[in-house]
Amino acid sequence: SDKWSFGIYYSNTFMNDLRTKNDDGSIAVDFDGPGPGGITYFSKLDVRVKNFDFPQHYGAGFAYMPTPSCRLSADIKYINWKRNWDQLELVFDGEAVPLKKIKFPVHIDDQTPLSLGVEYFFGEGQKYSAIIGFHYNDEAMTENYLNPIVPAEVQYQYSCGFSVKPAETCKMGIAFIYGDMDDPHSKSQHAYDKAIAEQFGAAGLDSELNNSKVKYSEYNIQLSFVQYW
Repeated sequence: SDKWSFGIYYSNTFMNDLRTKNDDGSIAVDFDGPGPGGITYFSKLDVRVKNFDFPQHYGAGFAYMPTPSCRLSADIKYINWKRNWDQLELVFDGEAVPLKKIKFPVHIDDQTPLSLGVEYFFGEGQKYSAIIGFHYNDEAMTENYLNPIVPAEVQYQYSCGFSVKPAETCKMGIAFIYGDMDDPHSKSQHAYDKAIAEQFGAAGLDSELNNSKVKYSEYNIQLSFVQYW
């Protein structure tokens, strides 16, 4: 209607297993604790990441215009991480590798991000608009499972912006975004190290993930351009 609009959203990605080629995979494992210790290398491997699919996204949103110059909007999504990301499995083909597969615990929970926004239109033909917004994303991972593949999320984001329509067929915008979140820090033995050490039968591992930190940029500028057909 003139005042209300509603939309639904779904996204899914289907991928083949990620794999190396021509025996160019390798592993270097640094064992510590009782036993021989030292770094052990395994080379000339074919490595495959099994069932590597991005999560499904579901979403719904609506907008309401109480006046011709004001629009209120809200969006909510559901990100289905747990279907494929409870753990990742690497499969190895090659000589002398002690394990044919390694399982990495991810333990990422599903998420339900929420966004709210207010847009005010002004100028002839609603040529200009000013926008303020808020975005919340629940944290899906504990600090001891931090990894570069699935980084922790910025939980709270506040934004304000301005847009202009130089023509009926295009729109340009700029926004200032402030993110609020404590930098996550893995303060004990990382869950990956513990899981891999157990699978290799080793006393312990000390990878770069131990005592790792995630540093966030609190302030961001976003530019956008929209073309209408």
